Amino acid sequence: DGGTYTVTGDIGRSLQKVPGRHAITFVHRFTDDEWWVRELDLDTRSIRSVAPLLGPDDYHAWLP
Repeated sequence: DGGTYTVTGDIGRSLQKVPGRHAITFVHRFTDDEWWVRELDLDTRSIRSVAPLLGPDDYHAWLP
């Protein structure tokens, strides 16, 4: 609809386009000790967990 909306809070600084999909990923901090890469489907606005991180880190990337 061209507007803005809040997806979730406590995300890192890195938003990445997922190759071959209409989706982006981001790092989501659940607690000080629990960080996950999560994916937002841009068509449905649904979020799924992709992988836990081994430690606190704001950055991630996808290889083509």
